[in-house]
Amino acid sequence: MKKHIAKNAIIALLLFAGISSLLSLVCATTPELPSGETVGQWVWLGKAALFSSGCLLIASFLQLFGKACKEDALGFPYFYAYVAWSLVFIGAVEAVWGLCQLYGFSVSGHSRYALTGSFF
Repeated sequence: MKKHIAKNAIIALLLFAGISSLLSLVCATTPELPSGETVGQWVWLGKAALFSSGCLLIASFLQLFGKACKEDALGFPYFYAYVAWSLVFIGAVEAVWGLCQLYGFSVSGHSRYALTGSFF
């Protein structure tokens, strides 16, 4: 029973990490590139897509082993919860980043706006 709980926790963490890596694209900044240049975000998206697909494959294989029915194995019943918590996590990161810019602990990415988060 304890092995089953540990396997489900590992699957949940893998799916959460995969979704969070894709959503963390907004946090990818390249200050050495000029403003408006998005090549750094494209590189980050490529790396995040590889990491996310690896996490999904490992989670699928872990789900596949130990199931009697193969249709049950690849159905992730709480996938919506992983997406929702990933959005909450990335939103919290953006909020902290914005507050740091607002209070002067971090610089804004735009000269006209004091609060930009990671979007400029």
